[in-house]
Amino acid sequence: MKHCNHAKTSKKKITKEVFDEKFETRAMVCADCGTERWDSATQIAFSSWLEKLDQKKRDRFVLQFSLSKNTLHCLDRLVGEFPGADRAKLLRAMVMLFVERIAPRRDWADLVEKIAKRDVFEHLSIGTREIVKVHFNPFAMLDLHSWAKIANMKPRELAEKAALRIFAFYIEIDPVMHQFWEDNIRPEISLILKAA
Repeated sequence: MKHCNHAKTSKKKITKEVFDEKFETRAMVCADCGTERWDSATQIAFSSWLEKLDQKKRDRFVLQFSLSKNTLHCLDRLVGEFPGADRAKLLRAMVMLFVERIAPRRDWADLVEKIAKRDVFEHLSIGTREIVKVHFNPFAMLDLHSWAKIANMKPRELAEKAALRIFAFYIEIDPVMHQFWEDNIRPEISLILKAA
């Protein structure tokens, strides 16, 4: 593909489809290659549109996934360790930790995948299941959808996978895995919960 220096740009109407809704605005578009050049005004308009969409159609930003009774027991125990947390807040923090901190780091991602091969992970995966619902802000949902696409999964599958792996660290007794929980996962979850 030929390199384009975007010398011939003009302001045109653009449309971006997000969560089955259409965002429309005007932005600079290259006449040669069609690249949209989003400036700060375009970004602000998009953010504002997403916030309004979240207020009007909140259900678009709610993920439903299922967790086993064993995992829910862990969740309830862990909620007690983070003052002010509840099930949904803690699950959202775990999923965002996975998406924003673990998945992009190869060393952390490799360690997290190792735990999925252990008995503790298997124990969390079996048994009767219950549906949980978690609301994500629009930008978090966009990130989740992007990572799910990369992983060739549905967003709810990625959320469930992320939560199970984090819970496995929480209950793992292996000293290396437990230390990773104490040094990395617990503080990150705490920060995400405080920022929410």
